[in-house]
Amino acid sequence: MHISNFEDYIDDKILQRGYTYFQQGKIGTIQNTTQSAYRMTVFGSKRYQVIVDLDADDFITHTTCNCPYEHGIHCKHQVAAFYAVRTCKTNKDSYIQPPDVRQVLLQKSNEELVMIICDILNQYPEIETKLLFQHAPDCDDENSCSQIINEYIHAVQDRGFIEYGDVSYAVQGAEFVLEKVDQTATDGDTAKAVHMCIIVLSMMIDMLQGCDDSDGIVGGIIDESIASIDHIVSTYMDTMSEATQQQIFQMLLQEASHERHDGWNEWEFALLNICIYFCANPKWRRQLDDTVEQMISSNSKEGWSGTYRT
Repeated sequence: MHISNFEDYIDDKILQRGYTYFQQGKIGTIQNTTQSAYRMTVFGSKRYQVIVDLDADDFITHTTCNCPYEHGIHCKHQVAAFYAVRTCKTNKDSYIQPPDVRQVLLQKSNEELVMIICDILNQYPEIETKLLFQHAPDCDDENSCSQIINEYIHAVQDRGFIEYGDVSYAVQGAEFVLEKVDQTATDGDTAKAVHMCIIVLSMMIDMLQGCDDSDGIVGGIIDESIASIDHIVSTYMDTMSEATQQQIFQMLLQEASHERHDGWNEWEFALLNICIYFCANPKWRRQLDDTVEQMISSNSKEGWSGTYRT
């Protein structure tokens, strides 16, 4: 796959989402570590590290991203990076590597850092919401998660609808919540981490009913929240207590069965598939089977049964 025509080899939906990220300037400092090796941060629901290596003829020989996406060869963060690398190479003569902000800040005293942060907060009040959510104690409960998501949605909602150009801002609260998920799971509270993901996907599905998501930004957040749930369950399953396993299993079944998923079978199926991790327990297996049978029965007119069994 050559850097000049990588678009020919990538799924259109992922390509569009990656291009949107690139257009929105979500690429951090590009580190050209060797002549053909590029390292960069892409800002999605959290900061992801992307690697792109080219050979002497500018073919992509290696690329990775540390995001949890598992539904294809390349994720939207890698696509955004491909666009950035191509632009960097095309404009090589005029490209100036920006200074490393981290190194600049490391030279400041604690007092200077506090002053810098406060000045930024005065200019951009919305950052204060993110800062408090990420770092203040007890700001990751259900009410706090819902509140920060709603704050960004309501800021751009006009008579119940979010226009195309406002969608990327409207999902920022959801992105902030997802940023805390991995650390919450690492800290041992896997049930809370899964619940945070479910809050995100449920509110984003509801948001889809009243927005122009032509770029698939909201759909991408939903995909990412489901991928995070899958990652948490598969990674921590063996260390969870039975009570925690049951709590997560019931949360997934309840969400998959919710009427908000009517017409969005893709995400309904994805949640049910995660439930399979818990099927070593015969009781939970029967409960999953019963739930699926009820869904098939209630959705038979729409062909749900055939789709699911396929």
